[in-house]
Amino acid sequence: PGQTAFDGSGRNSPFVKHLLKSMTIPNLPIEQVFKKVRIAVSAETKGAQIPWEESSLMGDFFFSRAQ
Repeated sequence: PGQTAFDGSGRNSPFVKHLLKSMTIPNLPIEQVFKKVRIAVSAETKGAQIPWEESSLMGDFFFSRAQ
């Protein structure tokens, strides 16, 4: 927190790249999406960037549900 995120060298920043990938996993709760993103971004940036989130969600949320 309080620092600028890395833009990365591709089309998207490391955060957006890993968020887009994790959002497509069916039945993955939003909390797990953010955990996967945090792990992937930290690994890609060798610990230089560790995403944080803050939430007041009261119920379950999924970006993608298996049919």
